[in-house]
Amino acid sequence: MDIKRYRNIGFGISTLLIIVVLVIAILTYTYQHHESDNPLLSIAVKNHVPIMILLTLISVSFGFFWSNLYYDEFKKQKRDTEDVTNILMGFLSREERIIIDFLIENKGSATQAEISKLPGMNKVRTYRALQRMENKNIIEKTAIGKVRSVKLKENILKILIP
Repeated sequence: MDIKRYRNIGFGISTLLIIVVLVIAILTYTYQHHESDNPLLSIAVKNHVPIMILLTLISVSFGFFWSNLYYDEFKKQKRDTEDVTNILMGFLSREERIIIDFLIENKGSATQAEISKLPGMNKVRTYRALQRMENKNIIEKTAIGKVRSVKLKENILKILIP
């Protein structure tokens, strides 16, 4: 199952439990001093505290169960992202790896001037590395006046920054 489906199912069940608790609370408050002919209603009114405790325990158990499922899916996705990142980094030069790491830290975009100030980089190395990366379709450069903006391509960005 994917994460969105877990989230939607969890939200639906949580909403249902909240509605049930609210209905029982309203019925209990409304009929606390009245005797009812409906056996379910009179049982709910007489035993509302144990019912609320039971529903609370079910809610906590349910939350624990869904959070574990969600966390496992998240860990798997993070592991896959790290694997893809390591594979991608194996095909890149040292300068290109430095640039990719910097772009990941900056959510996928930076200026060429910022990149050239990184340790082990200078203007010429930065320019040449960015040219190679642009030829490999890893980044796209756009000039805004004198400033050159560097962005990871969308498909690469989705893989590296989940």
